[in-house]
Amino acid sequence: MFNFLKKKDNKDILELLSNQAIGGQSILFRIFKKVIKEDESNINKIELTFFALSTLSYFYLHLVKSDDKEDILDQISLIVLQKSIPYSKENISTKSTIQEYQKRFTEYDKLIQLAFNKKTIDSHACTTLLMHVYECTTEKPAKDKMIEITSASSLVAQYLLDHIDFIEHKVKP
Repeated sequence: MFNFLKKKDNKDILELLSNQAIGGQSILFRIFKKVIKEDESNINKIELTFFALSTLSYFYLHLVKSDDKEDILDQISLIVLQKSIPYSKENISTKSTIQEYQKRFTEYDKLIQLAFNKKTIDSHACTTLLMHVYECTTEKPAKDKMIEITSASSLVAQYLLDHIDFIEHKVKP
């Protein structure tokens, strides 16, 4: 009668996942500004989008059992990329953004896989992951910010764990 336990439809899932990715960008941006102490003008926001989407995609692909999960992720990626392009302050087309995201996804996917092992996070792998994200985002060598990156890697570890919780408790039920 009330449909309290109604299963989420694709529209609900698309909104839930896209909001998670967009919220993830904000968290990453704050980590870069406040913990890594990077000047806002040096932060390539679309790169943070690539990492946020890659993180969401990694855990969704590995934790959700669904025949259409790749199709859902394609839709989510397109939604989030299209929403993020205007805020990136770059003159970039959707097509080239998608191509760059596909390239970055393969890089980030491998590094997230190293960091994530049976619901635990390897802190050293998180530092390596954040070094790569930093270099892609700022186009500067990570060695100049190693103290800040090492300090921020625990926040990235928590960011990854939060995605596991999100998938397990918000998406799967």
